[in-house]
Amino acid sequence: MSFDILIPTKDLARALGLCTSIVEKRNALPILGHIKLDADNGALKITATDMDLSICQDIGAQIKGKGALAVPAQTFGEIIKKIPDQDVSLKLLEAGNQLEIVSKNCRFTISTLPAAEFPAMENIGNSHKVTLSASSLAELLEHTKFAMSTEETRYNLNGIYLHALADSPNILSCAATDGHRLSTSATMLDQKLPAFGVILPRKCVQELLKIIKDPWVAEQELEIDFGQNRVKFSFGKVIMISKLIDGSFPEYHNFIPASNPHKLTINAKALAEVVDRVATVTVDKFRAVKLICDSGSIEVHASGEARGIGHEVVVMNENDGAPSYHGITLTIGFNPRYLLDALSAVGSGLVTIALQDPFSPALVTSDTYPYAKFVVMPVKV
Repeated sequence: MSFDILIPTKDLARALGLCTSIVEKRNALPILGHIKLDADNGALKITATDMDLSICQDIGAQIKGKGALAVPAQTFGEIIKKIPDQDVSLKLLEAGNQLEIVSKNCRFTISTLPAAEFPAMENIGNSHKVTLSASSLAELLEHTKFAMSTEETRYNLNGIYLHALADSPNILSCAATDGHRLSTSATMLDQKLPAFGVILPRKCVQELLKIIKDPWVAEQELEIDFGQNRVKFSFGKVIMISKLIDGSFPEYHNFIPASNPHKLTINAKALAEVVDRVATVTVDKFRAVKLICDSGSIEVHASGEARGIGHEVVVMNENDGAPSYHGITLTIGFNPRYLLDALSAVGSGLVTIALQDPFSPALVTSDTYPYAKFVVMPVKV
């Protein structure tokens, strides 16, 4: 083997940025702290895995000598990120276990492991395929990711439920819940899907978003292949494979309020700023803001024991785009973080918060994203 290549530093650094975050810093197997480099056919293939999630990328390179090896992910990534020169040379030294990294004014050598020790990416099989734009999938995940549970005992809620229903086969939907709030979103497709449902793990969602929000990927078409217990995302020269969570997601449609009659309409960003300001005085032990809604104004209150009291009033009127409330005078409390997460997910457009009473969940919908729905449970105030 005579691994010897010349590659643009910027391209390599960007690819390593996507790979190194997948690699766990502590591993029972040393090889899992490494990434695989495979030089052949005019490209460098970079692969990283933690055995649950794998990513593979091809980068154009000048191949002087073919070969494959594994390098420590964190060390190699940090070196390449800090090299200021346009190109970098990677060459396996004759000793056989040292990779030489050379640029115009820099030279490093790092230890390697045999590529044969690196786990192979599995063939997931293929039951069906979905094609959509990367930006559409990013929107779905952004609208739902914040509601994923972090409780290890509720493993089936530790991800996003990606699914299609039999009665709407051209709609791809996402949902997430932690028992205190529920977020859902959907997008129309140009294809019909079989009814299915899979749960994407939290780490898969986080790493996938890093990739598809990158400007060089956002406008690309994305293919999703669903296997029996794995899913594969393909975009350009990047492939990501993830295990799926083995569990059942709740029938979440039953938790979406269907007839909350009292409606507050307001700019999402404006309300978020008010809630955030007033919530400054709250403490972690009891985080709550109280909303008093009537036709003339909305009052936001909070108290934080020794920290003091916060209070702000938003005046209502009927002008286009201005805050308005239609319903009975109603006082309701929310965890400010849960409310802020829903508001920030829709940006700065108008939202409608539909209320039933102080004890029933609120439904937040957006004019900008008609398929997005957010349900927030109230708290006692």
